[in-house]
Amino acid sequence: MDFAPDLNELEQLIASGKLERARAKYASISDRIEASAGDEARLTLEYLEAQILAIEDDYAAAVDLAGSLLGRFKDLNRRHDAAKCHLLLSGLLLRTGDYEGAKAHAEAVVYFTTWELDDKELKGDAHNNLGLALKNLGVWKEAERHFKAAATAFAGLEEGVRHLRVSLNLAILLRKMGKIGDGSEICREGFRKSKQLGIPIGVCRYGLELANIAVIERDLGEAAEYLRTAEHLADIHGYQRESILALEIGGDVSDVAGRPEEALETYLAGLDLARALTEDSDLECELLRRAAVMCLRMGRAAEGRTHIDRAIGLSEKSQDAYEHGICLRILGELELAQGLEGSGVAHLQESVRELTGLSPWCHALAVSELALGEALLKRSRSGAAAVQHLLDARRIYSNLGVSPAIRRLDDLIFSSGTFSPNGGLEKSAAGVDIRAILESGLDTEQYGIVTEDERIVGDLERWGPTEARVLVEGETGVGKELMARALHVMSRRREGPFVAVDCGALSETLADSELFGHSKGAFTGAIKGRMGLIEAASGGTLFLDEIGELPEMLQVKLLRVLENCVVRRVGENAPRQVDVRVISATARDLWAEVEAGRFRRDLYYRLKTVLIRVPSLRERPHDIDLLVDFYMQVYSERHRVSTEFSGDARKKLARYKWPGNVRELKNVVEALILSQRNGKAIDADRVAEFLSGTAADVGLKDRIADLEREEIERVMKACEGNRTEAAKMLGISRKTLWQKLKDLDS
Repeated sequence: MDFAPDLNELEQLIASGKLERARAKYASISDRIEASAGDEARLTLEYLEAQILAIEDDYAAAVDLAGSLLGRFKDLNRRHDAAKCHLLLSGLLLRTGDYEGAKAHAEAVVYFTTWELDDKELKGDAHNNLGLALKNLGVWKEAERHFKAAATAFAGLEEGVRHLRVSLNLAILLRKMGKIGDGSEICREGFRKSKQLGIPIGVCRYGLELANIAVIERDLGEAAEYLRTAEHLADIHGYQRESILALEIGGDVSDVAGRPEEALETYLAGLDLARALTEDSDLECELLRRAAVMCLRMGRAAEGRTHIDRAIGLSEKSQDAYEHGICLRILGELELAQGLEGSGVAHLQESVRELTGLSPWCHALAVSELALGEALLKRSRSGAAAVQHLLDARRIYSNLGVSPAIRRLDDLIFSSGTFSPNGGLEKSAAGVDIRAILESGLDTEQYGIVTEDERIVGDLERWGPTEARVLVEGETGVGKELMARALHVMSRRREGPFVAVDCGALSETLADSELFGHSKGAFTGAIKGRMGLIEAASGGTLFLDEIGELPEMLQVKLLRVLENCVVRRVGENAPRQVDVRVISATARDLWAEVEAGRFRRDLYYRLKTVLIRVPSLRERPHDIDLLVDFYMQVYSERHRVSTEFSGDARKKLARYKWPGNVRELKNVVEALILSQRNGKAIDADRVAEFLSGTAADVGLKDRIADLEREEIERVMKACEGNRTEAAKMLGISRKTLWQKLKDLDS
């Protein structure tokens, strides 16, 4: 009797995760195969049984059966089947936390498929498992290489569960490495394909990873939505490991939502299931260290120490560098809570070193850098080191695009006590000059940005030369457009156009035409075709200022442009290819707009590959003196006035809160220079006039206009009405002077 069709069908059911049907098919074949089949069919069925046991998470039984089969296949010199057993064992050992063992078995299969066997599926699976083992052992670059080798091996094969599995593993690695955007893109596509191909295990696993990413991004609504889908599939199909992962992520959601008691209860429920499933697993380690964090949150440090000590032991046993690095951070925080400052800080420092060795951009490293920075702030001798760690954490969170964390870090940096009351920088108690931390070799003035703040300088250095889409967040007047222009000039697109669009000023009736262009005759008055602003930016940078003001209809259309890199002019059917780097800016909390339903979530994520927050002038008082000097020179030369600020005047400027930020400072300095006629230094009383009282009531713009009018009238009188001479004295063109005189007469 030929059992090959039945065995092939069983293999397909196992691959697609349809466990109940696979178990029923196995029972059917098993009943018939005993009396009528030879050894080959029986061995194949046993191999498939081992796979079923693996899916059912009965790892001990699966390892025993696969190990027995490996020996029998070797005795029979069935090298292809022996290679498949090596592969199965590598997967099982990955699940039980024996990463060195998993690596050895996967390497054996890579050898077979490189030198003896022509089996692309087996080769791809071997590279995939080797990538997983290396990922857990902390060799991330090599792991990424093997995942990509697996994808190459699968290229050309019919799309199915293998492609989805290796793509998911790559996405998880990218998330751990801090490449959240890339990982998210892979997961969304994998989630869609799993649904399309009817592979429930794929939908479940991709849903869990998307929920994980959403927790990092603080998108609890999306996290809960994906989690519900994954939990439902894990429940109806009996995916035990995935059910435990769902509890783990569900606890994370409760933690971020500020419900530590609920989170701890969820983690402990998952812990019971993980221990029942297999001893000393990776899941047990992950749940233990999460439970320890919740104990810390609730002031139960002794209980937390019990959990974290066990987790550290498990991470050391499995040689999982990532988990070990996180566990060291939690141990350090617990020790600090128990008053053990020396060992607590030492463990935080060890955590930072270990995680830095894996990837300089991973989320876990950001958390450790932040924890270490906060711990060092409490040491009077460690101000400079604290600020450096906080800045390192901020850099990673900018890369991840987590706005609340960036704001929190800016508050910590500002309140760290390293800034002096008059806006300058003090030395720490240890005698370290904090200015040395904030200074950089990058000359930002060439881009029109006057600052010594490493947050701004660091963001420019890191993201300027890249192609990353950037969302610039900051209060009105901080210089968001200057940042965007600097990012453009620093990129390879510097020779291309920089096209700025004020989204708040787009006319609703003509917005389509302005952004996307139109063809001749597309509407009344369209006497000729016109290129839109997006198309005009092709080859360069499109700057979308106040993106939060973009009407919903245009949000949908802009999303299509970002997804497909094409525009369609009004009145045309044919799409036009565009190549633009998009930089957006907002003075709003755009994430709050997303949560309120006023801005599209999918567009938000498309715009925010990287989030740059430009600190307000209140948060960088060390820049005030620099800006005052810079604009004093600019306006003194422009208006031909020789003056300076007294010491008291500078202190007054430094202590002012500057609600209008750099724009307000610029206007105040210009007004003060224009108002100074006698060549004397500008004193504190004069400054006070322009920061409050009459000058503020009238408005700086009106005051500046009045002073400019007085200056023009004085020069025209001195030149006896000669406009050419007056223009030279004022340092402006004759045409500009003519226009200003016209405005004076109107």
